[in-house]
Amino acid sequence: MKSIFTVPRPKYRQARNEFRNKASKAGATLRSYPITYARGQFGEKLFVDVAVWGRNDATKVLVVDAGMHGVEAYGALIGLLAYMRVIRRFGIPQDMRIIFIFPLNPHGTSWLRRVNGHFVDLSRNFLNFALQKGRRFCHLHYDELNDLINPKEIRGLSWLTQRLGMGAFIIKQNMREALRRMKQGDLRGIFSREILMFWSEYSYGWRCLKRAISMGQYKYPKGMQYGGSCEEPENIVLRTIIRTLIPKTVKFLAWVNGHIGLGEWGKPLIITEFGRADPMFEQCVSWYGKVARIESSHDIYAFSTASPDMGAIEHAVTEEVLEIAPNCEITAFCLEVGTYPLWNLGWATHADGWLHQYGNPFSKVGKKIKKEMAEYFYPDDPTWRRKCRKAYLRIIGCSVHGLSEAT
Repeated sequence: MKSIFTVPRPKYRQARNEFRNKASKAGATLRSYPITYARGQFGEKLFVDVAVWGRNDATKVLVVDAGMHGVEAYGALIGLLAYMRVIRRFGIPQDMRIIFIFPLNPHGTSWLRRVNGHFVDLSRNFLNFALQKGRRFCHLHYDELNDLINPKEIRGLSWLTQRLGMGAFIIKQNMREALRRMKQGDLRGIFSREILMFWSEYSYGWRCLKRAISMGQYKYPKGMQYGGSCEEPENIVLRTIIRTLIPKTVKFLAWVNGHIGLGEWGKPLIITEFGRADPMFEQCVSWYGKVARIESSHDIYAFSTASPDMGAIEHAVTEEVLEIAPNCEITAFCLEVGTYPLWNLGWATHADGWLHQYGNPFSKVGKKIKKEMAEYFYPDDPTWRRKCRKAYLRIIGCSVHGLSEAT
C-alpha cells in the first residue's frame, strides 16, 4: 500500500490504517473512540484514534492533535508518522508521556471538509454552553454578511455578486473608519495604508471581514464557522481523552493543536492566545522561535482566542487539565503550515458549505469542489509535503526538548 505521503488525493481509511500501523510498530498503546452519528464518504465507520507512549505517572506530557478541521488532518499526519520513526529509533524521555490524536474530526477528514457531520466548526465548539442558556449570537458584522457568506447559489452570476458584495463591504468599512478619524481630527490616519489600500489584507475593511468570519457564530446552523448549540461528540471524546490519558501527576503540559492552511507556503506558524507581553508568549518564543514564526491570535485575527465567546480548544484543555492537576503549567497553541492564500482557502470552504447544503458531492461540480478542498489543504506537491513534514518534526522535537528542560 502506498504511503499517505505520496497519494494525490488521500482517503480516511488509508490514513487511519497507516497511523495505527506505524504507531503500533513504534510501541504505542492504541485506543479508539467511535463517532457513531455518521458514516464516512465511502460508508466506512469513523473513529478518533489515539496513540500513547510513556508512563502513566509522568510529570511531563506532550499532546498533538490533528484534524480538528477534518481535511487538514492529512498534512499533520505526515508529521506524526515521521516522529513515530524517531520514537521507534530513540524512544522518549523517561519522565514523559506523548499522545497523538488522529483525526479529531474523522467525518470531515473522510468527506474532505473542515466541519463535522453536523456542520459544526469544532474549533468554535468549546464554549460553556450551560452559561449561554440557549443564547444564539454571532460576532460583529456576521449578520450583515450572512447572505454573502452562506449563499443558496454559487454558480453563474451569483459567484460574481458575492465577490462584489464582499468588496463593497470592505470599502464601506474603510469609509466608516475614515469618517471616524476625520471627526477626531486624525487627518494623517485618513491617508494611511489601511484606509487607502482597501484591496490589501492590511486594510481596515479586510480586517473587519476576516474578524467577522473567523470569530465564529452560534446563530446560523450550517453557516460558515458555526460553533454549534451544544458540545459535539468529538468535543466530548477530546475531554474524555484528557481525563483518562493525562496523568494526575502532570506538572508541565504542551498541547499542539495541528492545522494546515494559514501562513507562508510550507512554513510553520504558531498562533497563541497569549499577548506579546505575556510570559507564556515569551516561553513559546524560547521553545520555538528558531524554527517557526510566532504570532498572537490578536495580531492574526484582530481578536484573542481567549475570548469567552470564542469557544476555542484552549478553553477545554485548560479547564480539563487544571481539574486533574491544578498546578500544571500549560503551553497550548495552534500550529499552522501554510498552503495557498487566505482568499483561496476561504472560497473553497465557502463552496464546500454550499455543496453539502444545496448540491451533490458526487456530481461533476461536487467532485471539482472536493478536488479543490484536497489541493488547498493537502497540496499535491512533494516539496510542500516535505516542508510540512519537516515543520511538524521540528515543532514536536522542540516541544519534547522544552518539556525535558522544564523545572
